[in-house]
Amino acid sequence: MAGKIAEIFAKKDYVIVSGLAEGIDTAAHRGALSAKGTTVAVVGHGLDTIYPAKNKELAEIIIKNNGALVSEYPYGTTISREHLIMRDRIQSGLSLGVFVIETGIKGGTMHTVNFCKKQKRALIVLQHPVKNENTAGNAHLISKKQADIVFKTEDDIELINTEMNHVRNLILSRQDKKKKQPQNSTQMTLI
Repeated sequence: MAGKIAEIFAKKDYVIVSGLAEGIDTAAHRGALSAKGTTVAVVGHGLDTIYPAKNKELAEIIIKNNGALVSEYPYGTTISREHLIMRDRIQSGLSLGVFVIETGIKGGTMHTVNFCKKQKRALIVLQHPVKNENTAGNAHLISKKQADIVFKTEDDIELINTEMNHVRNLILSRQDKKKKQPQNSTQMTLI
């Protein structure tokens, strides 16, 4: 699902920002690349290493395809829980909106959601038909009306195409008018 959503956004000239972690992040980066789009991986360690190690090849592919690896940490800095949380802050900060694919109520994605709200970014949440601990955070965000836009299932994924202008306008309307980004500067974090 994350790969398909990233591919759709990338085809609409969105830069996909994610964290290079296994699972959703990896799928998002690969989806953007499959659409010949640009993707940025924000990491919670120095750039002299890649975590997880199995994504070293993916990191190289991202760079070779005009993407970027971003870190606020100097070489030699190892990964930690705190660094991952701060990585989430950067992911949201680089983006005009955050699209939550799957999260538990206490999942790390909730840190990104909190930064998203503080940074006045648009929050888009995928509503899953099956409720379980891995999607409980999605259900919580939707029930508490924290999502700016709710997408329901893979069957509704085409709504992304028809709602893209609405999403873009919502995201841009949240930007400080003095710091408003150019119309062609569009990024989306998928987590």
